[in-house]
Amino acid sequence: FGSSFHRALRLLTNSTSEPRTFIMARLYFVSACFTVLTSTVVANPLTELLNTVANKHVLKELTMNLPEKIVALGLDPLKSLKAGDGLKAEDVQGLKDVEIDSMDVISVSLAEDDTVAELNVKGHATKPITGRIYMGETGYDAVAEGVRTKEALLTARLDLQNLVVKSIDVKSLEFEYDKLDLKVVGEDNKLRLSTEDNKMLESLVSSKVKEVGQDTINSFMPVTLPEPEVERAVFFP
Repeated sequence: FGSSFHRALRLLTNSTSEPRTFIMARLYFVSACFTVLTSTVVANPLTELLNTVANKHVLKELTMNLPEKIVALGLDPLKSLKAGDGLKAEDVQGLKDVEIDSMDVISVSLAEDDTVAELNVKGHATKPITGRIYMGETGYDAVAEGVRTKEALLTARLDLQNLVVKSIDVKSLEFEYDKLDLKVVGEDNKLRLSTEDNKMLESLVSSKVKEVGQDTINSFMPVTLPEPEVERAVFFP
């Protein structure tokens, strides 16, 4: 089925504007995609192609421009972040030091004219993230070390005919950390959080970071894929 898929995509991308030729190419392509979608994720050539696209092109684009984009969007330093329940953070610094380690395609489907891929993303902060956290009226100077993704699931919509990533939606984005130091502002005493309080804080912050992540990703869209390299991935996997 791999060669069938690649023949179908070649026919589709090389088809002329003549209606009958394009329709036949489209039908052949959809038929081939249906075949590969029923195969296993590991052996699925469409999944292999999208993994190549995600890691060699989308990830490359994000890695090169992510720090600059985060600063340009006013997200580092982040002046204020409200997370509800009397919890907010101010002057958050270090988000520009977040690096994306990998993007793995976990499922592929077709929706109208788009190819839809579910991605599992892993990333980490290369430096501690600092800020001031308010719980009610009390402020705490915070330093989080070993910040990394606990779960990050994205949905990408691609137009493979025109080699464009049209959009990426953040389905879930949760962070965890190795260590969080909290000191009451103006004091040296550290606040010790219980395991339950730590989980609540992680959950509340993650819910707002998801919005920040979506805004950042939106600023990159759409991503045009380099035609020669993607064609090599399609026709010579």
